[in-house]
Amino acid sequence: MTEIYEDCDAGIQEGSQLFKIDGTVLNIKPKNGIKFTLEELKTFVNGNIEMYPFNDEYIFILNEEGLIKKMRVNITLKLLTGKTFFGDVILCLQSEIE
Repeated sequence: MTEIYEDCDAGIQEGSQLFKIDGTVLNIKPKNGIKFTLEELKTFVNGNIEMYPFNDEYIFILNEEGLIKKMRVNITLKLLTGKTFFGDVILCLQSEIE
């Protein structure tokens, strides 16, 4: 299982983070310590993934059917970015994706 190594204050920080719909923000890292596998990413977002660029370095990973599956709006990310995402969302370095 991919390691979740600590809770962090809500906000965008360095490294990969999982923004959960309950408001929890977790720092995460790949199981192999280098890159997330597709299966790891799918587990975090509870389904097939969609990638959405944040900037030149970071990318959002979310459930591609979040709206269709009627997942809740991720309020934490809405407040931080002004964008509407549904369900749990990962923010990670593009270089951390296999």
